[in-house]
Amino acid sequence: MVLKEVIAYYSKHCSSYCIMLDATKAFDRVNYCKLFQELLDRALPREYLRLLLNMYANHVTRVSWNGMCSVKFSVKTV
Repeated sequence: MVLKEVIAYYSKHCSSYCIMLDATKAFDRVNYCKLFQELLDRALPREYLRLLLNMYANHVTRVSWNGMCSVKFSVKTV
């Protein structure tokens, strides 16, 4: 919500602007190796685990702005 308000303000009051967002603290830092190991230890069916691993490792997204969409790009996880 705050990001939307900042964008709206600068879109209305300025001819050009640049926004950089550091969202690293907005999300929990998860040790995915431990998470997947825990899921294995709890006997999660391997098909589900493969699906989750694939979603984690091969995530793609695109940006939508004013009705326009960017090309898809990979989201890298560290």
